[in-house]
Amino acid sequence: FAALTNFRDPASLRADAPSRGELVSRFLSGNEDAPSFLAWLRGNGARYNGFSLLFGTTDDLYHYCNRDDGGPLAGGGHGLSNALLDTPLPKVSGGKEALALLVEKIPPLRRDRLFSLLADRSVPADSELPRTGVGMAWERVLASRFIASPIYGTRSSTVITIDRRRR
Repeated sequence: FAALTNFRDPASLRADAPSRGELVSRFLSGNEDAPSFLAWLRGNGARYNGFSLLFGTTDDLYHYCNRDDGGPLAGGGHGLSNALLDTPLPKVSGGKEALALLVEKIPPLRRDRLFSLLADRSVPADSELPRTGVGMAWERVLASRFIASPIYGTRSSTVITIDRRRR
């Protein structure tokens, strides 16, 4: 498994950086296990514009961001947007709370409810928005879990569920 998101830091974007998308295909098509790939990322991650990568297997999931060190993911719920893992952005904190509610309080876990959680287009108040260098108008556009604007937005949402009882 591998999933990539960019790290929002427009001031440090480099036009000559290699494509971050190659990181996903490198892991998925390579022969390295997750710890070996993490070591490779630690040595090569700075060549790329800002990114976070989740990668590994269902039993051995890792996170790396070229703005911090990364490592194996601890158990429990996590949230990732365009900042460091578990940064308390409103859409991340709200998403983690909504997911915990679905998992713990409203069983059974249903895919339609998970997709509804990801489709949330609500925008928090300006006072709750981060200041990442893109201007307040763009902070508002980028603040919802599902981003929809005439020129930029969420292309897809994916839900992966694993039933450990059926393995």
